Amino acid sequence: MEVRTIEYALGTPTAFALFVADTVANVVYFQCIQDYFIENKHLYKKLDQETITIRIPTSQKLDSNDEKLKELAKETFVDGPGLSLKRYVSVS
Repeated sequence: MEVRTIEYALGTPTAFALFVADTVANVVYFQCIQDYFIENKHLYKKLDQETITIRIPTSQKLDSNDEKLKELAKETFVDGPGLSLKRYVSVS
């Protein structure tokens, strides 16, 4: 993935998801870029490259009732695009 797209994604308050389609198996996988960088902080050092490889777990498949993706759509990310990036947790 191009670094300029990743930098844009890391600076947005809404979830920025990468989708990859396997047209042979008819499966779509997804990865939230902000979550990926929160979990893999060492990747911030690679932002001076032109591209970065984003790994998507095969367990993150879309289906018609995907609760994880629905919840992701409601998430807000703050303090990006740097190392202080985190999910905003509202206190209700």
